[in-house]
Amino acid sequence: MPAANAATAEVAGPPPQPGGARYGLLFLAIAVFLLALVAYEAQVSRQTAKAGATTEARNLSLVLEAKLGADLAAAVRTVTELAAEIDPDAMRPETAGRYRPRIVRLLKSHMAYVKAATALRYFDADGNRLYSSIEEEFDFNIIDRPFFRRIKADPTGGIVFSEIAIGKFSGRASMNVAMPIRDKSGRFLGIAVAPIDLNALHQHFRAIQIGREGVVTLRRLDDGAQVVRYPGPVEIGGMPEPDSRLRTAILAGRPAGDLDMVSLVDGVRRIFGYRTIGDYPFFVAVGIAENDYLAEWRRYTVSLLGGALLFLAILAAVFFRLAGAESRRRGDEGRLRESELRFRNLIEGNEVPILQIESGSGNILDANAAALGFYGWSREEMCAMSIHEINRYDSQRVEAEREAALKEGRESRIFSHRLAGGGARVVEVHSTPVFIAKRPMFVAIVLDVTEREADKVRKEDLLREQKAILDSGVVGFVKLRNRKYIWVNDTFAHMVGYTRSELTGMPTRVTYASEKSYEAFARVAYPRVLNGGIYRSEIQYRHKNGTLRWYEVSGGMLYPGSDESIWAIADIDDKKRAQRALLQSEERFRHLTGISSDWYWEQDENLRFTFISSGFAQKRRSVKEYIGKTRWDLSHVDMDPAVMREHDAQLAAREPFKHLVVKRRSLDNSIFYTEISGAPVFDEGGRFRGYRGIGRDITDRVRADEAIRALSGITAEPVDAPQAGSGSSVWGEPL
Repeated sequence: MPAANAATAEVAGPPPQPGGARYGLLFLAIAVFLLALVAYEAQVSRQTAKAGATTEARNLSLVLEAKLGADLAAAVRTVTELAAEIDPDAMRPETAGRYRPRIVRLLKSHMAYVKAATALRYFDADGNRLYSSIEEEFDFNIIDRPFFRRIKADPTGGIVFSEIAIGKFSGRASMNVAMPIRDKSGRFLGIAVAPIDLNALHQHFRAIQIGREGVVTLRRLDDGAQVVRYPGPVEIGGMPEPDSRLRTAILAGRPAGDLDMVSLVDGVRRIFGYRTIGDYPFFVAVGIAENDYLAEWRRYTVSLLGGALLFLAILAAVFFRLAGAESRRRGDEGRLRESELRFRNLIEGNEVPILQIESGSGNILDANAAALGFYGWSREEMCAMSIHEINRYDSQRVEAEREAALKEGRESRIFSHRLAGGGARVVEVHSTPVFIAKRPMFVAIVLDVTEREADKVRKEDLLREQKAILDSGVVGFVKLRNRKYIWVNDTFAHMVGYTRSELTGMPTRVTYASEKSYEAFARVAYPRVLNGGIYRSEIQYRHKNGTLRWYEVSGGMLYPGSDESIWAIADIDDKKRAQRALLQSEERFRHLTGISSDWYWEQDENLRFTFISSGFAQKRRSVKEYIGKTRWDLSHVDMDPAVMREHDAQLAAREPFKHLVVKRRSLDNSIFYTEISGAPVFDEGGRFRGYRGIGRDITDRVRADEAIRALSGITAEPVDAPQAGSGSSVWGEPL
């Protein structure tokens, strides 16, 4: 401390009274009370930190469950479609060459839907690779893989998730999602496979914040074996862990939750949030280490305890000076100097920044070592400054903060102080008036609360964001208890024609279309949500004026074990009306095509017939023999290869065609002719969905033309030769 501050510290007030012991008892009572408050605050803040970590772990596991579930669902859906779409004849090695170009295109087109897959493949019954989305991939065999043998041995099996292995072509750790392929008799033909790149799943884990000692793991539910773990590289050969506490909790009926436990791998205590991945045999767990989520609590507790001890030290010094004041009458000047020395050492040696500020002017008289380190100036530089030069708030804001502190009953004030390096920190200043060398001044304890204030702002922003979501003008939100409305937003109240106050406490039965629909919803929805699931459905609600509208509802319990549920409601009545109008439009379209042609037909994206109107059955053939087949599956009469190639080129280019003359044989073995026209169909995303068109029986016209040529002596041209410039082709194959 400077020499100017080396004088005896005194507390202003009335002349001291004899009896220093009472000051000691008062100080002891204050100290016990203050330390008890510090201990209580430390305990409460520790529980708050732990609760926040638990919520964070559960939220992160929910995020990862959605991402991993989407990847697995895409792979399962793709291999299921591939297994269903493959022609059984294409699964034989001797015929694979004929099908390869088309199937490779099919596999490549499906790759866009499985972003985590390295390739898509078909293997025959002997494990030989038949087709792959990678065109230049070398041939290999997987008959030695356990998952292939398991699928082949099980005649009724479905989707299989393989063990972790290194891909024979990619060289990366992967897990195969496989679906068996069987013919109609159940004979095993091979499998469709989507290898999931574990590095893609690992990337999901790297994208979240879990702290220095946090961990994320994806494990199998059947044996607890590890699939992917972060941090750390992607590895293979995870050993089964059937006794894992997380797996045991899931098998006990808790598909999602949290556990506080010490890891058997590294001995670190963590709070784990875990969830199963949809209906798949996997679960994901996110662990936040105790050292990470208590780090800020430890710093806060140390600061709080330091401030309390400093306050007690100052208070002790003040009380000591009061007692010393009584002793001055005995001339004990030596003891007064010793007390002042202890007071200075207590401030100087404290780890919390402390400033001595002159009353009135605000000049800084002294600063302890902690304050010098915090602000970054030397002692000489700080003692040449005033507190107003450090404070970044203007005088009006300083006064506003002072009034707020008085109104809230706080003994501290919040300011923004600048540092020597140009930065700034938010601080909480605790000021105590004292007299040093008979000069009035303030001892200011400065606590860095930048992160705390930032957290407060973030929490306020989060609350505003949540309120904005719940007050959305598009989606209705309601909270229920015992099937009664306990909270609704304005959107839902407007949907059903009530006010929010009218709906609060009202039974939900009032807004259902009927008692029957009210009871049916309870039978289906509540068993699912009470087990931790999410229920979605479409339902009609009754407006206050009696009208009915369609809504889409989805919801679940507020948290496990709660008696409250939260539901989101979206108005889909206009969409329902549009769907009904579309069906009516399609009926009118088919009626018009029936008037303008003999029959109407449709094909899917694989050129298989999905619909032929009844007019075709009246023209000598059965509709059933064509549904589900392509033109390659049907017999033909005098097919011209050149015409076939030309028509195949039109279909491959997704072009419309007109007046295609088809020569075929009827059920009584007689020859007849049809004229076919068709156009490609695309969905809203521009994806090809097949062909649709019309057909007309022209047998009488063809035979009339032949008769005319015969009578005129003109040599008949072959029926299967197209007329130049007519735009027609003759192809001896039905439809």
